[in-house]
Amino acid sequence: MEQPVDVVVKKHKGSRTVILLKNDDYRRQNEKVYLPTTIEMAQIKKPNRGQYKKNVQFSKNMDEDMVKCQLQEAFPTFDLENGRCGNF
Repeated sequence: MEQPVDVVVKKHKGSRTVILLKNDDYRRQNEKVYLPTTIEMAQIKKPNRGQYKKNVQFSKNMDEDMVKCQLQEAFPTFDLENGRCGNF
């Protein structure tokens, strides 16, 4: 009898799952920020929205500009300055 094969998927060091929220994806009230509900997050994570990516690479020595550059590469249609996506 053949033994089952274990599949191991290694996550690259520094690899993160990223969700970019547009300004209208969350709300502010009384100087507090309220994140989307679980149902709203599920909608945001849908592939056609372009706001959710796995395995985005970051390192500890990256400065703010390098992080922005990495995010812009991962999300090319997203306007990081205005919190808007170009295809919406």
